[in-house]
Amino acid sequence: MTELNDDLVEVARFEDAELAHEYGLVVLSQGAPYWVRMDEGAFLLLVEAGRADGLMRQLDAYARECEYWPPVAPELPESHEGSYAVMSWLAALVLAYLAQSRWPGLVDWGMVSSEAIREGEYYRALTALFLHGDLGHLAGNLVFGSFFLHLVARFIGSWKAWTGVLLAGFLGNLLNATLYMNASHYSIGASTAVFGGVGLLVSLPVGYALRHGHFQWTRIWLIPIIVGLVFLAWFGTGGERTDTSAHLMGFIAGLPVGLLGGLAMKEKPQRF
Repeated sequence: MTELNDDLVEVARFEDAELAHEYGLVVLSQGAPYWVRMDEGAFLLLVEAGRADGLMRQLDAYARECEYWPPVAPELPESHEGSYAVMSWLAALVLAYLAQSRWPGLVDWGMVSSEAIREGEYYRALTALFLHGDLGHLAGNLVFGSFFLHLVARFIGSWKAWTGVLLAGFLGNLLNATLYMNASHYSIGASTAVFGGVGLLVSLPVGYALRHGHFQWTRIWLIPIIVGLVFLAWFGTGGERTDTSAHLMGFIAGLPVGLLGGLAMKEKPQRF
């Protein structure tokens, strides 16, 4: 504390005038006047000598309160590959459902038909993945599809996850159609691709282990296989409108797709 004359005393100094006047407001809040004077490039905060000690305590308290102000802005997590995959999955299925609601003929054109596939209309194995019977059917595939696509994308990225899941669904529908080569069979829904995603999750670690020689059997092989089979058994069967064979074929098709994806992985993902 520097005494400038008999009446005024320096209680603080600052690099800029704005900050000096900010602390001056603390002085004013105590019912005392203040002065700001510039000296050798610094701005001095002056108060009456008789009140300097008490005001300095208030200024020290204010400085402690301001030590962590303004608060540091939290670092928001970066958007993850899984988030992009989920958003695109939701958008694609919802837009497709709105389209089929507007043009009902899309269902007849795009559904899986074992007869039509026998005649070479293989595109149906893909288009049927985007068609749904009702809102409940759509909602289930939105939820479970988002979950498994998110997990696959965390391993191999969004576009690879999309490619793998759609390929597994496409192959699964073709395999399912071959089971009904001598009968008429029709199906729609993304669930074949969803269970293809389950197959991918089971075999991706296996492919990675085969390429890099990380044969940690229990963690990398056994656990994903058990989880995948449990999910298939729990949600892939039951209900008269459930196409159990399509779910199974999707899962089976996802296994080699995931195995190839794991073999192609050069670096270990964070989630292994």
